[in-house]
Amino acid sequence: MKSLVVLLLLAASPAVAQVHEKDVESRLAALVGDWTIPGEERTYRETCNWYRNQSFIVCTSEDTSDNSMSQSILGYSKSENHFTYHNFGSTGSSNSRIGFPDGERGLIYTQERKTSKGIVRATTKVTPLPDGRVHFAEERSTNGGPWVTAADFYYVRRINVSTP
Repeated sequence: MKSLVVLLLLAASPAVAQVHEKDVESRLAALVGDWTIPGEERTYRETCNWYRNQSFIVCTSEDTSDNSMSQSILGYSKSENHFTYHNFGSTGSSNSRIGFPDGERGLIYTQERKTSKGIVRATTKVTPLPDGRVHFAEERSTNGGPWVTAADFYYVRRINVSTP
């Protein structure tokens, strides 16, 4: 009798469908983890986890060297056929970017925004590496000027450190 009840319950429960196609999910999955930046292990931590049904990645960062925090949400828009990135900082800052596949496993995000210096275009590459690190590189151009490196570093898996 118990097995009949279990069978009926299983039949009545909706199956959880995969939210994203395998390529989309694997590109996002590479970012899940507990991360830091070499040389900043004691002050910087970013933890990225799947949100319900592996629909988005939610990252929370904390930097005790300047008491900053931020929340990022990475995902994929089926209707617009591109990856998405939204960031909200503890200073009230926010930004959104659209992204596309880059290479075998990476993502490349673009952004254009108006600032006090003019129109800034940014290209950000996030590339998971075979050794487990994630390379983060960003270039920016202001008012159509030359592209300059704004960031170039590696995220590494965080080893249990007492702070933050």
